[in-house]
Amino acid sequence: MTNNYKLATTLTFITIMILSIASYSTRTVVLDLL
Repeated sequence: MTNNYKLATTLTFITIMILSIASYSTRTVVLDLL
């Protein structure tokens, strides 16, 4: 139970980090194109 909760929390954190990096990269590319 505790292990599954820990795993889910880790996956959620990783997903949020990836989305944040992706959106930041996209924003940087768009600004470069402008």
